[in-house]
Amino acid sequence: MEGSARGPVKIPPITLEKILFEGYHGDLQDLTVTAATATVDTNTQTAQLSDVAIGFAGDESGRIQIAAPTGVFQLDGDDFTLSGGVSGSTAEGEQFTTASVKYIAKRRVLHSDDPVKIVRSNVDLSGKGMELELAHQKLRLLGNVRAKVKPE
Repeated sequence: MEGSARGPVKIPPITLEKILFEGYHGDLQDLTVTAATATVDTNTQTAQLSDVAIGFAGDESGRIQIAAPTGVFQLDGDDFTLSGGVSGSTAEGEQFTTASVKYIAKRRVLHSDDPVKIVRSNVDLSGKGMELELAHQKLRLLGNVRAKVKPE
């Protein structure tokens, strides 16, 4: 057979526009992803996204929203990385910014090793990194934590 002598067929990357992806855990929708564009590479099993916005359903506390100019999703798993300046908010009104964030699906955690700034109603917090546990919306700052209380 001639076709088998050449090896596997390589599919070139595919570019899509105005992407909407919904992720489910059982019957519950727990993730929505929108992006202006996605370039899907089946050889590396990645999707390069632009103008990405992601919403996570929280178990008790409501949705967590994050957005970034770029993102890389692993197609063979649920992990992804957002970069280029990430901003996010929790249902409790906390807002955070950082350079990049990784989603670790196995633990349902957003993790950043970059400096993070968190704004709450009466305090500004900063740290060398963060972990946000999505299920219970527990936000931990990692290293060199500073707090600035705002006058009421």
